[in-house]
Amino acid sequence: MSNPKAASTSIESVLEVFQERPDLNARKRPGFYTARHMPATEIRENLGQSVWDGLFTFGVVRHPHDWFVSQLTYNYRRLSRPVPHDRRITGRDVWQVHSLLTDRRGQPASASASQWAFLCSASQQPLVGHLTTLDDLDDTWAELTRLTGTVVPRPARLNRTRHPAWNDWLDPGACKVIEDVWEPDFALYRQAATKPSL
Repeated sequence: MSNPKAASTSIESVLEVFQERPDLNARKRPGFYTARHMPATEIRENLGQSVWDGLFTFGVVRHPHDWFVSQLTYNYRRLSRPVPHDRRITGRDVWQVHSLLTDRRGQPASASASQWAFLCSASQQPLVGHLTTLDDLDDTWAELTRLTGTVVPRPARLNRTRHPAWNDWLDPGACKVIEDVWEPDFALYRQAATKPSL
């Protein structure tokens, strides 16, 4: 499924030849999701449960600290705000980005654009059949495509947001706020990272 800031554009570009419903790519809900980033719950609703159940589905989860700094950089640039590369990110910065995401990307199940809300049900149970982490995507891609019976080249990273490494850029207070606010994303990331190989 298309989890924003987790290589979704890259993955979509290599899977485009298999697209049977391009109309779904164009749909967007301002303040909820942008075009090409429909959550799994809405895709399932649009396709119907029986069609959904017959599909091979997978999702990519990004480490929440890394996802956060990518969100900060991407959204600040989009809004022409200065990206604070000259200092460490603090808890106050986290709350500012949280407010921005809540205002522009809030979801019915998650006010602040959590990754789990793109891949899971409202009860935070994955709706996709397979989960992998962005860190492991290069290693798991061949297995994902093998399971579908297709040969698809590994996606090149498109739209890569340039920013410092999260562990250098976030101060401990910022890490703590991210861990508290996006705790379900950490749980989903751990689940994706500890799943047996595909």
